Amino acid sequence: MQGFIRNFGEIAQQWLAMAWAALRNKIRPGGRPLASDGDSQAAAAASAAATRMPAPRRWRRLALYAALISAVGAIAVRWAMPAASNAEHPAATAASAAAANPWLNQYQTLRDKAERGQASEQEIETLVAQPEQPLRNWLKQHLRALLAYERQYAFPAGPDSHLVSGEVLSAAAPDEKAAYGQALLTQWRGHLFSGDIQSARALAEHFETRRDALALEKPVRLAAMALQLQLATLDPRDKSGARDLRRKLVAEIDILPDPFESAATIEAQVAVIEASTFAGDIADAQKKLARLTQWLASASQENALDDSLRARLAAAAMALGQYADARTILRPFQAQAAGQAPACARTLEHWLAQAELTIHEGQVIQAEHALANLQACFSARNGGGEQPHLQLARTHNLAGQLHLLLAQPEQALQSFGAARDLWSALLGERHFWVGHAHNNLGAAQRLKGELPAARQQFEAAGGLWSEVLGAAHPLMATYHNNMAELEMLEGAPAADVKAKLDSALDARRVYGDKHPWTAVVLGNLGELANLQEQFDQALRYHTAALEIRQATYGQWHPDSALSLNNLGTVQFRMGEFNLALQSFERSLAVLEKMLGDANARTAAVIDNLAATQMALQDFASADKLLARLVQIETARGPGRQAALAAALVRLGDARQRLGALPEAERAYLDALQNLGALSDAARPRDTARNALEGLKTLLPALGKPLPSQELQALAPWLQEEQPPQP
Repeated sequence: MQGFIRNFGEIAQQWLAMAWAALRNKIRPGGRPLASDGDSQAAAAASAAATRMPAPRRWRRLALYAALISAVGAIAVRWAMPAASNAEHPAATAASAAAANPWLNQYQTLRDKAERGQASEQEIETLVAQPEQPLRNWLKQHLRALLAYERQYAFPAGPDSHLVSGEVLSAAAPDEKAAYGQALLTQWRGHLFSGDIQSARALAEHFETRRDALALEKPVRLAAMALQLQLATLDPRDKSGARDLRRKLVAEIDILPDPFESAATIEAQVAVIEASTFAGDIADAQKKLARLTQWLASASQENALDDSLRARLAAAAMALGQYADARTILRPFQAQAAGQAPACARTLEHWLAQAELTIHEGQVIQAEHALANLQACFSARNGGGEQPHLQLARTHNLAGQLHLLLAQPEQALQSFGAARDLWSALLGERHFWVGHAHNNLGAAQRLKGELPAARQQFEAAGGLWSEVLGAAHPLMATYHNNMAELEMLEGAPAADVKAKLDSALDARRVYGDKHPWTAVVLGNLGELANLQEQFDQALRYHTAALEIRQATYGQWHPDSALSLNNLGTVQFRMGEFNLALQSFERSLAVLEKMLGDANARTAAVIDNLAATQMALQDFASADKLLARLVQIETARGPGRQAALAAALVRLGDARQRLGALPEAERAYLDALQNLGALSDAARPRDTARNALEGLKTLLPALGKPLPSQELQALAPWLQEEQPPQP
């Protein structure tokens, strides 16, 4: 009976909030939320509820009904729950409970210290309980586990042997039950964070069987539901179960008078955003992210997210392509962490989010700094070595993305391979994150030029995503786009490539027409149109991709530079050399600033800019750029002979046009020497032919024959190109 009256009282309080909202709407329609004027939390909840009210003309009747119901409800709550006022304020409840229980006061003080990494084993041993109780013994064990978490970034596995029985829990005091429930949630989060799915699942089952005995308050129940949803998202064995959990949690959030009243309610919203994103319900995730981000932007520092939730929310924003929101969410951490050494157990998530954001933004130095902090944390773990940990897998994956940005495919393959191995060990071979690893490995092999190996990895990713997430999931657009790009490189029929790109573009649009991933597909459509000499269409695609990238990342971003380079390529082929020159110069300025000279993207744009200057007969400018390109390719080390030879041939052409014939001869001969060091299969025939043509026009003016030594190094591969010796 008392439970029924308590529920009735809660409903009555919601009606009172709605009545207040209706009155506010009538008096001050369209005004700012009352909370911004310094009103109470109840008024803030009422103003939030106002958006769900009927038309203002019915406000008097609603206000009267709500007032009557709330009056009866207030009496009912008072009778059924004498301490109801404390239940609405968890901090006050905890303080009063601690004052009534000295042992619990000691425990909570030590727990606060342990969470800051300031407690010690000796302090835990001195935590004396009279009389001794099994539940109190478990709470002391929890403190030890909390210390281990600070050192190892994961709670000890196998919680089954340490959990208390239902009989012990029933005999415990209410405040100690609450402490036990909170401790369970803490360890549950730790298992999820480290990727210990087995322990997290066991703890979830134990928590569910003790739910009634714990007599949890609503914020704790919400936190538990959020963890169950996070577990279902991370371990998607039952997709329908995850959908049901998400639906139930959303229903619980929707009836809250204030969805931002506590960390538990915000954690629940973050879990829903993550689950909606993984399920492919992008519109719902974007809507909920926008609401939470809007609140965060207007909230005071006292009401802001804690570090862990802030990092998770930023990661969710980046998964949705909302990088501006991610920057806003992480700004307090960026200011706090600047120049500081990482406190690993408490800031590991933040460094991960920081690394991911700076990689997406092309901020190489900042990304390297964040990744160095992450590696330092894991290197110190258990005296070194790499033990399985979910966040270590994320660290390797981010390192691989940075290597891709820097055009370092060998290092990227190593990092992505390490991430794949860890994800497979922690989550199983058939997990969608393992699909991410296959996809990234394919991207690295494509950059390296190993197209058959790239195809194998892309197909593995697509097959796994289709199996686990479904053929209609937005991630399948990544698969279609990658396969189209691969087939374009392999010279597949344009119609087949276009069909895959159109399919990818349709799937991408679930994120919105202005999403950066949409820009990737538009860029590939532009490249395909350029190959088909459909230049007007190619310009439209590349311009649209550039607008999206500049709106998302800003002008100074490597992807914006990529679109500018693509535009310049089309303009060059159209004979619009002055326009191409401007596009290449803008692209080069961005890449020099963001990635430096040694990057492959920078070298490619330098080459394109030099070709444009040659077309404009500005041979002196072209000579300077090509000499710089030769230095870049030389510094990049072994394996660059083909690229270095091509740069040397173009340098020889520029110097021959300038009349610097001995210097041009030297460039052509160096090109042939580099080509001679390559195997027949790896030697580019066009580069060798161009070098020989340059020498044929140059050497007669110098009174010299063609050099037989360099030509012999290429025979018999170049027999048809080798002219008779005089």
